[in-house]
Amino acid sequence: MDPLTSQETRINPARATRPKQGEHPSLDAQFQEIIKSSQERCPFCPERIFEKVPKFPETLAGHQDGRYVQGETVLFPNLNPFGENHAVGVIASSHFVDIDKYNAKQLKDTIQTAQAYIRAAFTRNNADKYGVLVWNYLPPSAGSILHPHIQMLVETEAVPELRKHFARSEAYYNQHKTNYFVDLLKAEQEKRERYLGGNEHVQVLASFAPRGNNELHFIFQGASNIGDLTEAQVEAFVDVLLRALKGYGSMGIGSFNLVSYSAPTHENRNDYLLNFRLFSRPAPRGCYTNDTGPMERMYDSFVIDTVPERLTETMAPFFQ
Repeated sequence: MDPLTSQETRINPARATRPKQGEHPSLDAQFQEIIKSSQERCPFCPERIFEKVPKFPETLAGHQDGRYVQGETVLFPNLNPFGENHAVGVIASSHFVDIDKYNAKQLKDTIQTAQAYIRAAFTRNNADKYGVLVWNYLPPSAGSILHPHIQMLVETEAVPELRKHFARSEAYYNQHKTNYFVDLLKAEQEKRERYLGGNEHVQVLASFAPRGNNELHFIFQGASNIGDLTEAQVEAFVDVLLRALKGYGSMGIGSFNLVSYSAPTHENRNDYLLNFRLFSRPAPRGCYTNDTGPMERMYDSFVIDTVPERLTETMAPFFQ
C-alpha cells in the first residue's frame, strides 16, 4: 500500500509468465512496416510539420510563426485537446527513435520548451497554473502517432490524483513538520532495497507500490514545480531519465509512459517536491495482451507483475 495515498497494489511476478495467445514475435516485422509507412504521411516530420500543425494565438505564441521551437523540439496546440491549454511537443526530427537512443540535448530542449509554455500560459492567465507533462512512447502507451512527442496541459485545477497528493503531503507536513518526500528518500536510502541513486538534484527509486510495471520514481531536491526548474535541475533530470531508458532498453521494454506530478507554477512548497513516474507498457506486437484491465480502470487497484526490488537490481548498473 502506498504510504502517501493508500493506493493498493498487488504484485505477482509469476503472472508475467502466463500465456498470452494474442502475441507472436513474427509481428515485430509488421511493426517495422508500420514505422516505414507512417513516416510517409507523418505531420510531425520536419518536412511537413510547419505546414501541417496548428499555431498558438498571439496571446500564447512562442516563436517561429506561433510555435515554440528549440533545437529539434517544436511545440504547438493539440488539434484534439482533452484539457485546458493542451499542447504537443515533438521531441526529435527522426520519425522513430529506439527507446535507448535518445540524446541529452533532445530531452533537455523538450523540457525547457515545456517550461516556456507553462510560464507563458501562467503569464496570460494566472489561474492556468497546473502544468502536466506526459510522454506516451508508442501505441501500447496510448500514443497515437509514432513520431516521438510529449503532451502538455496547463490547467486551472489539479488532476484528481494530484489533488490527493497535495492534500496528503500537506497533512503529513502538518503532523510531522517534515516533507513526506524527503522522509521517503531517507527511508529508502537506509533500506537500500529499492533505492537506485541519482545526483544532487534528482533521486531515483523503484516504486514501492507501483501503478505500472517496472515503475521508477524520480524525486527532485528543492523543487516543487516544473516551470521554475533551473537549467542544472533540467540537465540532472535528463541524466537520470536517459539512464532509465537505457535500462529499459536492456530489459527489452518496447513502450512506456512518463508522467509528472507538479505543484502550481511559481509555488515552491515546504510540504511538496516535484516528482515524475516512468513505467513500462507491453511491446508493440500487433495484437497483444494489454497490461491494464478492469482492476486498474474501474477499482483503482493496480495489478502488477514486476517486483520493485528485482527492478532495482537490474537498473542499478545504469546508476553507478
